[in-house]
Amino acid sequence: MIFRKRLTIISFVIILSGLVIFPANAQEELQDRSTIFENSIYRQLMTASKKNLTEKLNQSVTDNGITVTLNEIYYFDNELSYSMTVESKKKFTNEESTENNLIAEPFRYLGRPHIKYNGKTINFASSLWYEKVSDKKVAMILKVHPNTKISNNEVFEMTFNQVMNTKGYWNFKMPVKEADNNVIKIDNAAKKEGDVKLELHHIKWNDAEVSVNFTEERSLTNADMVAFNLITDNGDALELFTGYQSSISQINQEDNTVTTEYFFKFALPEDGVSQLTFSPHIDAEFYQTLTKSSEKLDPKELPITLSQGEIGSLLITDIEYKDDKTIVTYEDHLKYPISQVYPGNNIWLENNSHKNVSSVYIVRNLLGKVKPVGLHNTYIAEFPVTGIESSPLKVASWLYPYPEVFEKLQYTIPLDGF
Repeated sequence: MIFRKRLTIISFVIILSGLVIFPANAQEELQDRSTIFENSIYRQLMTASKKNLTEKLNQSVTDNGITVTLNEIYYFDNELSYSMTVESKKKFTNEESTENNLIAEPFRYLGRPHIKYNGKTINFASSLWYEKVSDKKVAMILKVHPNTKISNNEVFEMTFNQVMNTKGYWNFKMPVKEADNNVIKIDNAAKKEGDVKLELHHIKWNDAEVSVNFTEERSLTNADMVAFNLITDNGDALELFTGYQSSISQINQEDNTVTTEYFFKFALPEDGVSQLTFSPHIDAEFYQTLTKSSEKLDPKELPITLSQGEIGSLLITDIEYKDDKTIVTYEDHLKYPISQVYPGNNIWLENNSHKNVSSVYIVRNLLGKVKPVGLHNTYIAEFPVTGIESSPLKVASWLYPYPEVFEKLQYTIPLDGF
C-alpha cells in the first residue's frame, strides 16, 4: 500500500474550514466526544483516539451565553491537538458564511487563543478544522505547534477572548502528557550539501504516526523550497501529516544563516519494512511550467488512471453523478510526492471544451471537500458541478517532473526498534 502526504502548512496561522460531513445522527454521536477526532480529516487523530492515545479533558467554560468545551487532547512530539465544541444559546448567524469567504469563516467561530506554558506566554502556529453540527453547535479541532520545546507533564494555559464574534473570557488549564511512544535517538548525524546543513536528532513513533525531529541550517539568501519525504525500503513515500508549521527558527546575523528545528510527522510504515530513508528535495512546482493531463470521467470505464507525471498517478475507482454535485473516489499512487501535491489542490473537472468547470472549489483542501477513507490512501472528493453519463466530464491534473533530490543529505534509518 502506498501512503501519501496530505497537507503541508507554512508556519503561520492557517485555517482549514472543514465541510467534511458527519453522519446524519452527528448531534447524537458527538455526545460521545471522541468522535470529533474519529470523524475528522486527520488520519493520525482518527487512529490516536481509537488506540486510546488521547487524554479526555471535558473542561467547559461559559461566558455571554457561549459554552466552549475542550473534549480531548492528543500530544505527540511538540504538537498538540484539541477536539472542541462551541455551543450557543442562540442560533449562529451565517451572514459571513459564503463560498468566497470560507477562509475567514473559522475566525468568526473561534478567535486565536493566548497560550501560556509554565506561566510564560508563547508564540505558536496553529490550524483549525471545524464542522457545523447544528444552528447552535460547532465541532472543532485546534492544532497547536509551539515555537518552543514542550516538556512532558507541564502546564498549558489557553485563553480565548473572542468566540463567535462575541467577546468574553474562556480560560482553560491542563497538564500536557505525551502519548506513549518509542524513540530512536541519533547522534553525530550532521550532513551538508551546498549551503544547506541537516542534523537528524531522533525518530519517534506511537500507534498513530512517526515523528522525525531534525534541524536545518541554511543561508538567509537561499530561497530554495526544501521539502522532505520518508521513503520505505520498497520505494513508497509515507503520507505526511505535519510539516513546515512545526518549525522553531533562530536567525544568526553574524554568519547570515537561519537555523530551524522541525518535527515532521508521517504515517506509520507497513509491517515488514526494515528501513526508512529521510529524503530532502527541491519542490519542482516552484521552478517549472507544468503541463496538464486529463481523462474522461466515465463510470463505464472504471478504474481510470490519471497520470501526475514522473512522481506517480491517481487511480479513480468510483464516480457518482448527482443532481448538484459529482463525487469522485480515488486512490493515491504517488511514489515520490512533493509537498504542493496532496489530495484536494491538484485535481479539477473540465467539460468537453477543456474548460475548468469546478473553478477554485477545491484549493489546497481549504474547503474541506476531500475526505480520507479508512487509514490508507483512498479519498473521496466532491465537486459542485455535475455531468450526465451520456456526456461525462473530464478529470484533470498537472504532470509533475521528478524533483531534484539532495542525495548527500539523505539519511537511512534502520527500523530494528519498530
